[in-house]
Amino acid sequence: RLRDLGGLIVIDFIDMRDSKHNLEVEKNLKIFVKDDKARIKFGKISRFGIMELSRQRIRPSIEFGSFVPCKHCRGKGVIQSPEAQGLSFLRKLNLETLKDEIAGVKGTVPANVADYLLNKKRKEILDLETRRNLSIRIEGSNTMFPGESEIISEKT
Repeated sequence: RLRDLGGLIVIDFIDMRDSKHNLEVEKNLKIFVKDDKARIKFGKISRFGIMELSRQRIRPSIEFGSFVPCKHCRGKGVIQSPEAQGLSFLRKLNLETLKDEIAGVKGTVPANVADYLLNKKRKEILDLETRRNLSIRIEGSNTMFPGESEIISEKT
């Protein structure tokens, strides 16, 4: 059965020994799926031994009803590297420090991003402190998800 499958389906018959069986395979396959509720269109087995068929999707895939999006990547399947998160945070920090009447800024990021910022981007943070004449404190959090950050400005 082709339950919960929909769209373009490709079947590989490359290792079929005798190509004279192609018609028999095509005929039998059509017989086996004749009671299927979904609309199915068959192509012929190509000279490369590939058969294409398209099948109407009847209901959402089993994955749709059985899984929830990842809370870390929000369903994308990937997260930014600590370096990319750190650079993104530095851009936000730079914008935040442009505001008037700020004496200091406290930034909280995931622990691995804080490690990157404090070890690899310390010079940029010190330069920003000097240019804006304020203090910047970076803290790492073990409870933040990748991509999360928080900036709190301390007014003068």
